[in-house]
Amino acid sequence: MTDGTDTARPAPAAERQYCRAYRLADLRRFPGWQEPADRAPLTDDSVVHLWDDLTVVASPVDPSEGVLWDTVDGAWERFCREDLNFDLPEDLNNG
Repeated sequence: MTDGTDTARPAPAAERQYCRAYRLADLRRFPGWQEPADRAPLTDDSVVHLWDDLTVVASPVDPSEGVLWDTVDGAWERFCREDLNFDLPEDLNNG
């Protein structure tokens, strides 16, 4: 479930171009989900952002701060694509 917020922005050095907002509860359904121990606890209703490189951040404004997830493997990629229905918009896929 998303809140319907999609954000396109210029690519930073890591070449990220697109992110989509999700309730944290949706990402916590991933069996291997773990949040960094060194940050304040977030609630299930917290909105986080999944980038096109499949990393998750607390804020799309400064994606280098507040990284919540950067362990990208086949299981995570399948979860994002199949369970969260995450995909790039066509205009970014074809660009």
